[in-house]
Amino acid sequence: MSSPASTLPLTRARWAGIFIPFIAIAGLALQLGILLGGAWAKGRSGWGATANFFSYFTILSNLLVAISFAAPSAFWRSARTQGGVTLYIAVVGLVYELVLRRLWHPEGAQFIADLLLHDAVPLTVVAHWIFLRERGALQWRDPFAWLVYPGVYLAYALLRGALTGWWAYPFIDASALGYGRVLLNAAGLLMVFLALGMGMVGWDRRHGS
Repeated sequence: MSSPASTLPLTRARWAGIFIPFIAIAGLALQLGILLGGAWAKGRSGWGATANFFSYFTILSNLLVAISFAAPSAFWRSARTQGGVTLYIAVVGLVYELVLRRLWHPEGAQFIADLLLHDAVPLTVVAHWIFLRERGALQWRDPFAWLVYPGVYLAYALLRGALTGWWAYPFIDASALGYGRVLLNAAGLLMVFLALGMGMVGWDRRHGS
């Protein structure tokens, strides 16, 4: 028996997915422009700002969203890849809402960039996955494969922070928290990814029969 999502006209899912990469790209371009503008205003090179830009999990995950929805290849369109990308961007929105939003109050262009990258893209991607993706294709092993990306990112972020003294997020700032606390935070984040991933697979299998 086909899932409800699979009975929707394929063109509807495709048309809905067309707008998502545009939202992500708009947010990414705006955020990069803000960082470069701030660096140049202080007489600094744009290379450092660009390196920092690509060191945020938020930025990389929004970039994955743009690629996965725009790329025509079977790999990016597969249920496993789309599920992983949905998980990553959902965690972006969740962590920002629960941990980071209260730490600052952006205004102007920065407010718009934050709205696009932390709210609009996560919500639209999750909604697309729930209502327009064909269901029943995920496997219980998929959440473990999905841990590779956040695991590699955390290793990279900690190494770069140790070498440069610049930390992408306060909860992985080893200079302020110490490596013991940071490693606990990282382990907790990976458990969140795993738990949410398992929940996604369970929901997918239940509604795909």
